[in-house]
Order: sequence, then C-alpha cells, then structure tokens
Amino acid sequence: MELGIFTRTFTRPSLEQTLDEVAKHGFSWVQYKFMDPTILYLEEEERANRLAAAKAALDRRQIRVAALSGTYNIIHDDPQIVQEGEDYVRRLSEVAPSLGTNLITLCTGTKDPSNMWAFHPNNRTPEAWNQMLSALERLLQITESSQCILGVEPEYNNIVHSAASARKLLDTLPTERVKIIVDAANLLLHCAPEARKSTLAEAFDLLGSDIVLAHGKDLKEQETHDDVIPGTGYVDFAHYLTLLKHSPYQGPFVLHGFSEQQTPAAVTYIQSIMTALDLADH
Repeated sequence: MELGIFTRTFTRPSLEQTLDEVAKHGFSWVQYKFMDPTILYLEEEERANRLAAAKAALDRRQIRVAALSGTYNIIHDDPQIVQEGEDYVRRLSEVAPSLGTNLITLCTGTKDPSNMWAFHPNNRTPEAWNQMLSALERLLQITESSQCILGVEPEYNNIVHSAASARKLLDTLPTERVKIIVDAANLLLHCAPEARKSTLAEAFDLLGSDIVLAHGKDLKEQETHDDVIPGTGYVDFAHYLTLLKHSPYQGPFVLHGFSEQQTPAAVTYIQSIMTALDLADH
C-alpha cells in the first residue's frame, strides 16, 4: 500500500513547489485540491494547456492523483451556495480524466448555515436525509458524461454520520458511482474506547466492498480541529491498517490532519506500522 497526502498540507506559491514537497516526503499519491480554482473557468484551450502542464508536473515526480476535492455543503439552505458547489463539481468532473483520476470527494452536508463540519440537530431528520439524496441525485446527473465516482465520507456532524448510515445511502441509491471514503477517526468519534475495535470492524463488514479511498488522520478525545500527528490520538492504526489489508481495497492510504512541520513524524509512524504489517506488498 502506497502513501498519499492532501496537497493543501504544503502551502507553496506554485504547483511545482507543492509537488516537490510531496515527493520529498515520500508520497506517491495526492488528494488534489486546486490552489487556484480559476483554472477550471478558463477557455477550453487555455484550460487544457494548464491541466496538461499540471499532469506533466505530476508525472515528472511519479505522483498520481487519488481524487479531486469537491467538498461543499450539499444541503445548504442558500440555493446560490448549492448551485456554485454543483457547478464546481461539474467542472471537476470535466477535468478529472486529464489528471488521471475519476474520483471526486464530497461530504453529505449539514443544516448548520455557517460551518459545513458543524453538527445541527436537524441533520438526523428524514427531511435532511431526503434533501441529501436529492443533492446526490443531481450530482450524479451533472457528472453523467464523465462517469466520475462521487466519494462520500461518513462524518459524525454530517448527514451520513456512521457506517450504518453510509450503508443505507448505498442501498438507497441505485448506482455504482457513489462510493465510500473511509476514515477511522471519523467513524470512531464519540465512540467508547472499549467499543472502538468492534465498531471499526463492523464498518468494514458493512462497507468494505464499497470503499473507494482510505484516509489516515488521528484525533484527540475532544472534538477539536487541532493538528494531530498519527499515533498521538485515539485511532489504533495497526488495527485500522490490518482491516484495510484484508479488505478488497487496493488504493493508497492518504494522510491528512497534521501540519507541514508534523509531516515527517506522521510518515515515520505510519510507515513503521505498514512495515510491521507487511503492507508494502499489498
């Protein structure tokens, strides 16, 4: 299993410089977020030239794109925000093949109007669930021509908040183009320590065949947005990576949730776990 990282971990003036940092730290995959999204709104020829240059920069460093980040609050009550998000995903789906991927990452939204990662009590209502389904159905239509996969990540504060609700979503939408991004830290948030292993194992039983991307981040017991180096929070990465090893998933392990300065420590820790589990050959 190869390691990846979010490109936004490294803040540099150019893509070339960002990718230099990605390569320097030993990553061969990225979850790609456009530093300058205006490229998506250029005239076709200029856009194609810029994307070709980006792909060449990736190829020179032997870095592959695992997914494009398209996250926005898909159930926001402001229709303009939703429309702009849908337009952005449409544009991502048009350029994804030129960057070597067919996966766009999403969240399933929240009724909180100001923070798409914040909980709102209405998130657990049938109305919010149906609104989320309608939004995903529109996104499936918008991305129909490219056949891009929409990867949704269960997040405690969003509509799809658990492995069970993710399974319900997959069983409700009759499509092979909605898949799951797994992140143990999210699935175990607010989980009792003694139940963490069984909860994560159950998640793989429910979702294993539909996992399209695996994220690796750690969190502290308290729900904060602080940077956390893997191995210093509550995620048991040996257990998590063992479940991944024995699942059908064959893609990279994409790290995030820590600062640039913490990256060497994060890589060293995860690589030590992977070596112990003989994951380099899986």
